[in-house]
Amino acid sequence: MIPDPSLSEYTGLREAHHSDRTLVLSAHRMNDGTPVMLKMVAPGCGDPGAARSLRWEYELLLLARGEAVVGTNRLIQSPSGPVLELEDLGEITLANAPALAAEQVLQIGIELATVLTRIHRLGVLHRDIHPENIAYSKATGRVTLLDFDAAARVEGRTQRSAEAGLGGAFGYWAPEQTGRINLPVDQRTDLYSLGAVLYRLLTGTAPGATDDALSAVHAALAIVPTPAHTLRPEVPATVSKIVARLLAKVPEDRYQSAAGLAFDLTRARDDLRLTRRVSDFPLGSRDVSEVFSPSRRLYGRADALAALAGTLSSGAASGNGTVVTITGPPGVGKSALVAEAARLIAAGGGAIAGGRYDQTAPSPMSGIVEALHAAIRAALTLPERELAVVRARVLDAVEESGPAFLDLVPKLKLLVPALPPVPELPPAEARNRTLAGLDALARALHTPSRRLVLFLDDLQWADAPSLELLERLLLTPEGRPTLMLAWRDAELSEGHPLTAVLARLPAESVRALQLGPLGVAEVTELVADTLSCPPSRAAELAEPLATKSAGNPYFVLQLLEALHERGGLRFDADQRGWT
Repeated sequence: MIPDPSLSEYTGLREAHHSDRTLVLSAHRMNDGTPVMLKMVAPGCGDPGAARSLRWEYELLLLARGEAVVGTNRLIQSPSGPVLELEDLGEITLANAPALAAEQVLQIGIELATVLTRIHRLGVLHRDIHPENIAYSKATGRVTLLDFDAAARVEGRTQRSAEAGLGGAFGYWAPEQTGRINLPVDQRTDLYSLGAVLYRLLTGTAPGATDDALSAVHAALAIVPTPAHTLRPEVPATVSKIVARLLAKVPEDRYQSAAGLAFDLTRARDDLRLTRRVSDFPLGSRDVSEVFSPSRRLYGRADALAALAGTLSSGAASGNGTVVTITGPPGVGKSALVAEAARLIAAGGGAIAGGRYDQTAPSPMSGIVEALHAAIRAALTLPERELAVVRARVLDAVEESGPAFLDLVPKLKLLVPALPPVPELPPAEARNRTLAGLDALARALHTPSRRLVLFLDDLQWADAPSLELLERLLLTPEGRPTLMLAWRDAELSEGHPLTAVLARLPAESVRALQLGPLGVAEVTELVADTLSCPPSRAAELAEPLATKSAGNPYFVLQLLEALHERGGLRFDADQRGWT
């Protein structure tokens, strides 16, 4: 059966793959008999982004055309939507491959690392590498990367993609693809997913194999996979170390380039072929990122992070949320410290939900509403049984808030589609009812099995209703989520309303963290990590950067970016380093 009249020039149409968004048919062109694959929007798919993704995939496949990337011939504009004609590889994917011999896995890894080197140099991030998206011919050893509909194009400091999501598949997505930590998706994300594929081929199981979204998120953020050579003793220990490096939770701890990975995989394969063993050689000797990417590690904040971790731990033990304040000038690293804390929170099975105030925000309580929306999205990833408990808690908390409450917190409709009418009240009483509903909602989203941390940033710009709500949460600790509050202390005068709110709190109930500038040693470490060079070489650049930036981490990164854009920092492919 031909699903579209525009496909009448094809014969032998047969379904090869069907998902909620796309339908893939195998077919033959009638004019020359060439076998092809036809990828189109699935019948009944109501997602307008599906057609956009197909057009985007065609654009990227033309850009990345070449060895080890599935070829495309044309994009057909049919009445029912775009149809992408792809080459029929006549090969199966790695989806159902058993555990393979180490030498075979190394060869597959070399092929994939080589194609990633090429597409990364073109500014393309695949973002969805997993066995089903890799075609493999056992007879020829040919490896081909498929499905670029989730891919992104890097242009300067921005990324373009067909969809707003971060890509990835359960068991193969990197920590930064979970949406729970504030780290960019970049070329190292693809390398993490490739590491997960190699782990699966070596051991027979994915490092975070699960069908449950919450478990997949927890695995990506917190669970370190058992080393491959522990599960299969025949896997050489050095190969196991290569895969473990790819699967590092922190991007800076992974391989930084596909070319550096390909070098180590090739050396391991050659060792295995020549001696039937792999020597314990140092990893990453040729691994330098070819993409300028300033390090996002946290520098000079070990004491603050340890204090924050201790406070979070004590709050989790008591069941009542603690209060942490984080202050300092703009760019000093308040958000970066919280992003690091988010990993600890996620590793402990909790969730962090953040909101930022903006002095130009048109709507009231914008920061707290943004944070509650994030908390609701996190709740929706819970298993159905736990989600049902949260829904009941939330309904009980906001049932008397009235239908207008759903207009204030629109995403609440995902948990509670409707609220019963309530009597009209005078303005002051209506305001109190709304504040009571928000207070109760925040507490309802904080459950014994799912600890919640609310992070409110730039509180120097918070409006009066937000500060009233904050005071309610601060003065009644029972059952509240942990509160992490940040502001620019230079913009908080003695007469600021937030100062008055904080003054009513017992000093011992608040853990105050004050962040200052970085020293030359920390800036040197940042530069060394960014340029993948020894600290002794980085010091020459770090000292003037520390002086010019006054030790402000944000300004250090901006100065490095500006230096690179002006051509002051260039990657030398022959020397495999930045000059």
